[in-house]
This record gives sequence, C-alpha cells and structure tokens, in this order.
Amino acid sequence: MGFTTLGNQAILSAYGQAGSLGSPATHNIGLMTGTTWLATHAYSSGVYVIPTTFASITTQAGKIFKCTTAGTSSGTQPTWPTTTGGTVVDGTVTWTEVSLLFAQGTFTGAEISGNAYARVAVTANSTNYPNATSAQPAVLSNGTVITFPSPTADWGLAIGWLDSSASTAGNIWAWAPMTTALDCASGSTPSFAISALSLSLAP
Repeated sequence: MGFTTLGNQAILSAYGQAGSLGSPATHNIGLMTGTTWLATHAYSSGVYVIPTTFASITTQAGKIFKCTTAGTSSGTQPTWPTTTGGTVVDGTVTWTEVSLLFAQGTFTGAEISGNAYARVAVTANSTNYPNATSAQPAVLSNGTVITFPSPTADWGLAIGWLDSSASTAGNIWAWAPMTTALDCASGSTPSFAISALSLSLAP
C-alpha cells in the first residue's frame, strides 16, 4: 500500500500538529553528538564520527559512522561507505554507517549529556509545525526557532537531531543526521532556524 502526495501531506501535518494517528502533543527535540574523524587516533567501540568531508560531498553529507571495532585509525581518511549500514576498515578500526541503528532507535550513547544540556520541548501545533508541503515528497519543517540551553562546557559537535516523546528517555519518534554539523561550544546558543529541521514522506 502507498499513500498519495496529499495523504503524505496529511500524515506529516497530523504528526507535527498533534492530530490523530497517535502523534505526540509535545515534540522533545534533542541533539546527537560526535567528532570529526582524525588520523592515527585511538578509537573505542561505540564512538560516533563524521567524515572531514561531511558537508561538502553529496554522497557523504549527513553520513554518521559508529566505531564497531576499536582500534587506531589510518594516516589517511578511508573511502567512506555511501550505503545504509555499510562498513569500512580504517587502520585497525571498523566503521559502520548507522542509519539502520538510528531507524531502530538504538543509537546508544549518541545523545549529548551534561553541561546544561536538555531537550527542547516544542508544542505540537500549526505555528511550530505549519502544514507539510504538497510537493513530492511531502516535507514538514519547524515554523519557529528551536533554541537549546547555553552549554556550560563544550558539548562538542552536534551531528544529528532526534524527536522524542519525553524530556528524558522516552520513545524516539524521528531522527535525522545534519547536513552541516553544529558546533556547540561553551557559552554559545545552539539553535535551529525556521525550516532547519525537516521530515519527509514519499509514497
């Protein structure tokens, strides 16, 4: 079964505005953290990285990798997989592209914690999430700025975002890697501008 463009538009709008379908009354927006890949660096299992070309090469934009075999990286950046769940050996490290883990809500250790970090509660309504577009695919974007607390110490690079049912823990409703990493330095004001967060749905 597939939905038409109008059907996708209705589903996304209902999700953003707490319509039917069991959609949330509050969207708790969080940040996932990682670091930029480094040469000849010791990595422990479970660490998340982004390529140095994270935002500049189309096939790597928004790709996040998890260390699934600990070790030391090579002196030269690997050719990163462009497929979902793809792996690459880098020195003695194995990296795995983690879209599948994120889709299953199993991205353990990826969310920022400490140093005044907190998810931002965004009420589900047509102001914060205007009706989704009627294009193909339908796209739902934030209609207001989403601003996080100011870090009391560096949070590092935010490389993805999530939408949860609760301010802590809860169920992850949606997630996405960023096309440009967000540097959350101490004393800064991390935020998403209007239309910076988008969810899409295609038939």
